[in-house]
Amino acid sequence: MNQYKDLIEKSRRQFAQELKSILPNVDIHAKVEQQRIADDQFAERRLQLEMQRMQQQSDVDIERKVPL
Repeated sequence: MNQYKDLIEKSRRQFAQELKSILPNVDIHAKVEQQRIADDQFAERRLQLEMQRMQQQSDVDIERKVPL
């Protein structure tokens, strides 16, 4: 997994260098960092929602086992 992340990071840096040579006034690192932060926030929220869903499902399963 770390090799994959390293490869992605290397590709991003190479892309940023190529873009900077074409558009020297654009700060691609700032935009990449903003996107990375947004991606991390999205992943964190998605994990929270999935954990909440699993807890709710567990609660439902327990309630079904309780005799009436």
